[in-house]
Amino acid sequence: MAKQTIGIGASANDGSGDPIRIAFDKVNDNFNELYGNGGTTGNTLIDLFDSSGNFDLTGKPHKISFYYDTLVSLQALNPGTYHGAIGHAHDTGSLYYAHGSWRRLLADTSGGTILNYSDPLAPHVWANNVTNSETSDYVLKTNADGTYTWVEMAGGGGSSYADANVDTHLNTSGASADEVLSWTGSDYAWVAQSSGGGSSANTFGTITVAGQSNIVADSATDGLTIVAGSNMTITTDASTDTITFNASGSGGGGGTDLNSLVGGTIDVAADSIGFIDADDSNASKKELIADLVAAIAGTNVTASNGVLSVAAPGNTYTNADVDGHLNVSGAASNQFLQWSGSDYQWAAASGGGGGAATRVNEA
Repeated sequence: MAKQTIGIGASANDGSGDPIRIAFDKVNDNFNELYGNGGTTGNTLIDLFDSSGNFDLTGKPHKISFYYDTLVSLQALNPGTYHGAIGHAHDTGSLYYAHGSWRRLLADTSGGTILNYSDPLAPHVWANNVTNSETSDYVLKTNADGTYTWVEMAGGGGSSYADANVDTHLNTSGASADEVLSWTGSDYAWVAQSSGGGSSANTFGTITVAGQSNIVADSATDGLTIVAGSNMTITTDASTDTITFNASGSGGGGGTDLNSLVGGTIDVAADSIGFIDADDSNASKKELIADLVAAIAGTNVTASNGVLSVAAPGNTYTNADVDGHLNVSGAASNQFLQWSGSDYQWAAASGGGGGAATRVNEA
């Protein structure tokens, strides 16, 4: 009900105010609404404040709810405007407070599960691992699967590294004079110096060959031998530390090196091209260039004396093709082209007769 105001007239005793009965009826209505909304015990208005003026609902039949059905509806409130306010989102089962943003509070679930509440720390610490029965000096260890386990702290119990441990690996008995420690891949071992006399030599310890096993020196005096294969020659240059491999003639008199060829130097009838079956047996074979060119020839492509020629395509569209569809003979006056579903055809105009349309004037 809206507040009812008692009319008191324009001036005292001018007779324009509310009659006494009507005026006090408004008073009763206003008080009834106040008592009804303020909470009553019998006809006594409940005092929501204590003697110091503090807001106090202890023992009062009232509650203050900060309830929202969803977190989305709570977050729709500006946390800056409601700074310090609290709110409960029913869909997450959590309580939030406004401080720059709506920040979620963790809840104690030791007394039982909270409806819809999901504690982000429970899978890691609270519910599964902290049991109040851990041994002193234990630490929480990660298990790399989202969980933790209590384990004894490292340290003590002879974990320090003593001289004896060093001796076992480094001061191995039986080491000869001038030997050096070398890493074997799993431990140290004593080996002879590679160059002797206390001087170091510039050597290649490992030779890497693409697609093949690496060649590793077996000793300081081990040497590498390079062998030329079939149709190969080797040239070395000590000043530039280079080894040059050259392919020699293939024999038979029918082959031509295609590298650095200039126009007109290929004998199409006599020269051949070599192929290597890399996907299978690495077997090699050769074909005459003339045979290769002939194999490429096909539709509209012809080969003659090792030369490929391409004929003009036979599907060009000519004026005759257009005339066959569009300029059909026998078309009558005023006919137009119409698509039949598979071609064009001449057809009469749908309006016919050329009659004039009648115009209807608007009122």
